[in-house]
Amino acid sequence: MVNIIHININDTINNISININNINEYEKILTDYANYKGNGSIELVYSIENINIYGWKNGTDLNKHVLPNVKINLYGDIFIINNNLNNYSISEYGELYYILTNNENKNKLDINNNILLDTDTTIYL
Repeated sequence: MVNIIHININDTINNISININNINEYEKILTDYANYKGNGSIELVYSIENINIYGWKNGTDLNKHVLPNVKINLYGDIFIINNNLNNYSISEYGELYYILTNNENKNKLDINNNILLDTDTTIYL
C-alpha cells in the first residue's frame, strides 16, 4: 500500500492508500479511485522531481485546485504520487506548493526545476 494525495473537485485534499506495485498501473487504479472523472483517460499532466500529478484535461466538473506553476484547467479529481512508490503526504505537498508559489523561493529552483535546499549547494529536497 502506498499513500497518495487525492484532490477533490471542491479543492478538499486527503491522503488515500492504494495498492500498487508498478508505475504502469497508475492510470487504471486512479480512474477506479476517482469520485469525479473528466472526459477520456486520466493522464500525467505535470511532473516535478519525483512527483507526478495525474488528472483530466477535459470534462465538465472543473477542479478548483490551482496546481503550482501549472496554468491549465483540470477536470475531475487530481492525484499526486511519488513515482518511486513511496508514501506522499499532504504536508509534503504543502511544502512543495509553498516553495513553488512563494516568490522569494523562486531562486531555489535550478534550470531543470529541481528544488534546491540552499542556493549555494546542489543538495535537493
